[in-house]
Amino acid sequence: MESDTQEYEDIQANLQKQWNSKSIPCPSLTLVLAVVNPREDTNFTEYKNMYSIKDKNISSFFLGTDIGCDLYYNHIPCKNASNFSNCRMCHLTSHGLGKLIYHDNPSFSLQKNLVDAHLKVKPDSEMHIYSLLLCDVACGNAKKVRTNNEERPEGADVVVVQQTEEVKVFNADLACIRYILFYIV
Repeated sequence: MESDTQEYEDIQANLQKQWNSKSIPCPSLTLVLAVVNPREDTNFTEYKNMYSIKDKNISSFFLGTDIGCDLYYNHIPCKNASNFSNCRMCHLTSHGLGKLIYHDNPSFSLQKNLVDAHLKVKPDSEMHIYSLLLCDVACGNAKKVRTNNEERPEGADVVVVQQTEEVKVFNADLACIRYILFYIV
């Protein structure tokens, strides 16, 4: 995505608005890549339609994950996208967030607070560039809990942890990766 587009400026403005750290400087976007995953988009749209979720009930959340390739320079997923341990970023953008849910781990967490997401990411070792996934979450069947230690309320596809502004997602169809954000601090 070109830096002179309105969408790019909106994403940068959103980052600055959500940045609530006085000790870490506000990030500056260096690159935004739109993610197109037809299977994930279809599942997300079907979920929204099944539960009649309106756009006002869709929120943006961040997922910090490591990059193990030259995606920043090449702008295309690496050849290791099929292997989760080699490059988590390319694997998730190619195969969807559902890969974070498996037998021993029935949910994954996304951060509303940008600083919390940032602190979970290691920068690229050469350029000190950070990366985050910006995801849409359809919060139709969400339940709130106070702390991260509470059990999943019965019937909840999403649990909103009030203490940390984090969401735990139990159904990958209600989350969709929209952008990869590269930034420096």
